[in-house]
Amino acid sequence: IFENLMKEYPDSIEIASGLIKAYNLAKRYKDSTSLCRRFLNQKGLDTAFLFQASISFKRNYLFEEAIDIAERIKIRDPY
Repeated sequence: IFENLMKEYPDSIEIASGLIKAYNLAKRYKDSTSLCRRFLNQKGLDTAFLFQASISFKRNYLFEEAIDIAERIKIRDPY
């Protein structure tokens, strides 16, 4: 469903967030990573989005980027 919506509304950050979460649950980490990179600058303040992005990068063995995002989350919410 999210993929069809993404085709219809390619710049929707909310749809992209849902699609990234769905990709992570389906273990389609390469797809989620490409979407994360596309929307990271626009959605960089949303902690839930950053968490999903960190998971995507970690599962794709992109550890430097995953650590960078995880540090942003920790700075924002230390507890």
